Amino acid sequence: MNFLIGSHKYSAVLDAACEASILSEQLYNELKANGVESLELPTQNCVLVGAFSRKAHRVRKQVFLTLKFGDLHIDQIFLVPEQLLTSMLIGYAFCITNSIILDFQRGKLILNHHDQPADIEIMNRREEWRIAMNL
Repeated sequence: MNFLIGSHKYSAVLDAACEASILSEQLYNELKANGVESLELPTQNCVLVGAFSRKAHRVRKQVFLTLKFGDLHIDQIFLVPEQLLTSMLIGYAFCITNSIILDFQRGKLILNHHDQPADIEIMNRREEWRIAMNL
Protein backbone atom coordinates (compact mmCIF):
# COMPACT_ATOMS: atom_id res chain seq x y z
CA MET A 1 0.00 0.00 0.00
CA ASN A 2 1.21 3.51 -0.82
CA PHE A 3 1.07 6.60 1.39
CA LEU A 4 3.03 9.72 2.27
CA ILE A 5 5.21 10.36 5.27
CA GLY A 6 5.96 14.06 5.22
CA SER A 7 6.07 14.86 1.51
CA HIS A 8 7.73 11.58 0.48
CA LYS A 9 5.94 8.56 -0.99
CA TYR A 10 6.47 5.20 0.72
CA SER A 11 4.97 1.74 0.67
CA ALA A 12 4.64 -0.96 3.29
CA VAL A 13 3.89 -4.64 3.49
CA LEU A 14 0.58 -5.37 5.17
CA ASP A 15 1.23 -8.29 7.51
CA ALA A 16 -1.89 -9.23 9.44
CA ALA A 17 0.09 -11.95 11.24
CA CYS A 18 2.37 -9.33 12.81
CA GLU A 19 0.92 -7.71 15.91
CA ALA A 20 2.89 -4.45 15.78
CA SER A 21 3.86 -2.07 13.01
CA ILE A 22 7.61 -2.11 12.39
CA LEU A 23 9.98 0.30 10.65
CA SER A 24 13.57 -0.57 9.73
CA GLU A 25 16.30 1.50 11.33
CA GLN A 26 17.64 2.26 7.83
CA LEU A 27 14.29 3.74 6.73
CA TYR A 28 13.95 5.64 9.99
CA ASN A 29 17.37 7.23 9.42
CA GLU A 30 16.33 8.10 5.85
CA LEU A 31 13.15 9.77 7.13
CA LYS A 32 15.18 11.86 9.60
CA ALA A 33 17.65 12.81 6.84
CA ASN A 34 14.69 13.94 4.69
CA GLY A 35 13.51 16.24 7.50
CA VAL A 36 10.48 14.18 8.56
CA GLU A 37 9.55 15.09 12.10
CA SER A 38 8.72 12.27 14.48
CA LEU A 39 8.47 11.68 18.17
CA GLU A 40 11.04 9.11 19.29
CA LEU A 41 10.20 7.12 22.39
CA PRO A 42 12.37 4.61 24.28
CA THR A 43 11.24 1.05 24.95
CA GLN A 44 11.86 -1.20 27.91
CA ASN A 45 12.44 -4.93 27.61
CA CYS A 46 11.01 -5.08 24.09
CA VAL A 47 12.05 -7.85 21.69
CA LEU A 48 10.75 -9.05 18.34
CA VAL A 49 10.56 -12.71 17.44
CA GLY A 50 9.83 -13.68 13.84
CA ALA A 51 7.44 -16.36 12.67
CA PHE A 52 10.22 -18.50 11.19
CA SER A 53 12.97 -17.96 13.75
CA ARG A 54 13.25 -18.21 17.48
CA LYS A 55 15.97 -15.55 17.54
CA ALA A 56 14.88 -12.44 19.44
CA HIS A 57 15.81 -8.97 18.18
CA ARG A 58 16.00 -6.24 20.77
CA VAL A 59 14.06 -3.04 20.09
CA ARG A 60 15.45 0.07 21.76
CA LYS A 61 13.14 2.70 20.31
CA GLN A 62 9.77 3.35 18.83
CA VAL A 63 8.63 6.30 16.74
CA PHE A 64 5.36 8.12 16.28
CA LEU A 65 4.74 8.99 12.61
CA THR A 66 1.83 10.36 10.59
CA LEU A 67 0.87 8.37 7.50
CA LYS A 68 -1.08 10.27 4.83
CA PHE A 69 -3.56 8.45 2.62
CA GLY A 70 -4.87 11.28 0.43
CA ASP A 71 -6.76 13.63 2.79
CA LEU A 72 -6.71 11.05 5.57
CA HIS A 73 -3.90 11.37 8.16
CA ILE A 74 -3.28 8.50 10.56
CA ASP A 75 -0.87 8.64 13.50
CA GLN A 76 0.95 5.37 14.02
CA ILE A 77 3.56 4.03 16.41
CA PHE A 78 6.32 1.91 14.83
CA LEU A 79 8.85 -0.27 16.59
CA VAL A 80 12.37 0.32 15.20
CA PRO A 81 14.60 -2.77 15.48
CA GLU A 82 18.24 -2.72 14.40
CA GLN A 83 17.59 -5.48 11.84
CA LEU A 84 14.56 -5.93 9.62
CA LEU A 85 14.49 -7.62 6.20
CA THR A 86 11.85 -5.26 4.77
CA SER A 87 11.70 -1.50 5.24
CA MET A 88 8.23 -1.28 6.78
CA LEU A 89 5.51 -3.63 8.04
CA ILE A 90 1.98 -2.57 8.89
CA GLY A 91 0.61 -4.98 11.47
CA TYR A 92 -2.58 -6.39 12.89
CA ALA A 93 -3.24 -3.60 15.41
CA PHE A 94 -3.30 -1.00 12.59
CA CYS A 95 -5.74 -3.19 10.63
CA ILE A 96 -8.13 -3.54 13.58
CA THR A 97 -7.93 0.12 14.66
CA ASN A 98 -8.66 1.34 11.12
CA SER A 99 -11.25 -1.33 10.19
CA ILE A 100 -9.22 -2.57 7.22
CA ILE A 101 -11.09 -4.58 4.60
CA LEU A 102 -9.22 -6.38 1.82
CA ASP A 103 -11.34 -6.32 -1.34
CA PHE A 104 -9.69 -8.95 -3.51
CA GLN A 105 -12.23 -8.50 -6.32
CA ARG A 106 -11.28 -4.85 -6.88
CA GLY A 107 -7.64 -5.12 -5.72
CA LYS A 108 -8.28 -2.51 -3.03
CA LEU A 109 -7.64 -2.13 0.63
CA ILE A 110 -10.49 -0.21 2.28
CA LEU A 111 -9.41 1.79 5.30
CA ASN A 112 -12.13 3.21 7.57
CA HIS A 113 -10.42 5.55 10.05
CA HIS A 114 -12.98 7.16 12.41
CA ASP A 115 -15.72 6.75 9.78
CA GLN A 116 -13.55 8.38 7.10
CA PRO A 117 -13.21 5.75 4.37
CA ALA A 118 -10.29 5.60 1.96
CA ASP A 119 -9.69 3.14 -0.87
CA ILE A 120 -6.05 2.22 -1.38
CA GLU A 121 -4.87 0.25 -4.38
CA ILE A 122 -2.84 -2.83 -3.56
CA MET A 123 0.47 -2.64 -5.41
CA ASN A 124 1.96 -6.11 -5.79
CA ARG A 125 -1.29 -7.94 -5.21
CA ARG A 126 -0.10 -11.52 -5.33
CA GLU A 127 2.89 -10.98 -3.02
CA GLU A 128 1.07 -8.73 -0.56
CA TRP A 129 -1.95 -11.05 -0.34
CA ARG A 130 0.37 -14.00 0.27
CA ILE A 131 2.10 -12.12 3.06
CA ALA A 132 -1.12 -10.69 4.50
CA MET A 133 -2.66 -14.16 4.66
CA ASN A 134 0.60 -15.62 6.06
CA LEU A 135 0.77 -18.35 3.39
